[in-house]
Amino acid sequence: MHNRLIVGNIKMNLLTVRDRDGYLQDMRNRLRNAVTRGVDIVLCPPDIHLEEFATILEKQSVSLGLQNVFWERKGAYTGEVSPVMAKSFGAQYAIIGHSERRLYLGETDDMVAKKAKCACEEGMNIILCVGESTEERNRGLSEERVLKQLTRSLEHFPKGKIGNLTIAYEPIWSIGTGHTPESAEILSMHTIIRDTIGKIFGSGAGSYVRVLYGGSVDSKNIERVCVDVDMDGVLVGGASLHPDEFIRIVEKLRIVS
Repeated sequence: MHNRLIVGNIKMNLLTVRDRDGYLQDMRNRLRNAVTRGVDIVLCPPDIHLEEFATILEKQSVSLGLQNVFWERKGAYTGEVSPVMAKSFGAQYAIIGHSERRLYLGETDDMVAKKAKCACEEGMNIILCVGESTEERNRGLSEERVLKQLTRSLEHFPKGKIGNLTIAYEPIWSIGTGHTPESAEILSMHTIIRDTIGKIFGSGAGSYVRVLYGGSVDSKNIERVCVDVDMDGVLVGGASLHPDEFIRIVEKLRIVS
């Protein structure tokens, strides 16, 4: 049985060097005093801060990731970051297909599939995001939407690299709203995701993949959104901007474990 996973998606925050340095000092101090045995922690800062995060947090019990990578290893792709570059600067994980990128930047399942394939082939761990909108939920299409996203986004994923794959279920209607699904809803979607992984990669494959929940996660609701042993962890957004709150989530998830 693998450890539970807590991923902090810092998004487009820590706007100045001062903000970044203050955050890192606070996070480093809190990690030193935290009990993290039994959980894996990943922080995903903006690209521009990755090297400093790697330097300051080098001896802490935390891994680093990026919030996105491109599907080519190098070339004339202005503004993009390749998995090769990400790894060389200390990133072991990559969030791919986050709903905000799908919504604001027009990322399609095909684009997500190419990114996941390339990053995985370079040895990165993939955190693939799926989830339904408010309209899809109200129309009873949540399961259909997630199934389509999974199937299309994993179309090119190497079967031998299933251990590098994590799925984050993040219902779009929950992100940043303070509203979260009931525990039974989350667990039901986790089961659907695992069954789908098994259909794509073969019987039993779902047991090798960690399935996270993401969407307005904080220390007050962590026991509810990750109450069952089949829930493998969380993708944390806004709460990851506050090291004290983030570490509370880490410690509570460890206790729940």
